[in-house]
Amino acid sequence: MLLCFLVALGGCWVAWLLLKGKTEWDALEAMGVTPVAELRPGEVRRVRGAVVVLEAPPRSPLQGKACVVARLVVTVDGRELREELAVPFGVQDGTGTVRVVPARWEAMFASGSKQAPAPGAPLPAAVKRLVDAQAPGATPTHWTEELLSPGEAVTVHGAVGPAAGELHAPEGGTLRLCNVARLARQ
Repeated sequence: MLLCFLVALGGCWVAWLLLKGKTEWDALEAMGVTPVAELRPGEVRRVRGAVVVLEAPPRSPLQGKACVVARLVVTVDGRELREELAVPFGVQDGTGTVRVVPARWEAMFASGSKQAPAPGAPLPAAVKRLVDAQAPGATPTHWTEELLSPGEAVTVHGAVGPAAGELHAPEGGTLRLCNVARLARQ
């Protein structure tokens, strides 16, 4: 009896060690995709489709590109300064369109090129504004702007709203957005 208990305990410990290395993104990758037409109120689901604009899209702070979600990250003295923007957008698959409300969100972006200041050149206005607001007098070492743009493939993990036509952050959680090919295309 004691031997059975120790074997079971050891099995649980090994399983815990294997799962410990998994991230939330890995768990989302394993979750199946639900067609928009099959979304039901109150469920937490993963949908995949193309980003569609529901209102006039803002322009990204650095590149001035139309987007529904943008993140500018500037590194100063080893710490990251962030400016983020997001507006409601749609995800359209072959079965319909769901409205996504990115109030509390986290994103894994496929794109975003790291740039460094050129010697003697002025900083881009968006970078200067962010540094002046959050770290006056500091010199940035590099910056990256990441975007989610209209027409782009995206996977969204969130809670289905009361009318089933809306995805938002789950209770006490975060809406997850991803345009990384290995996750967005599964």
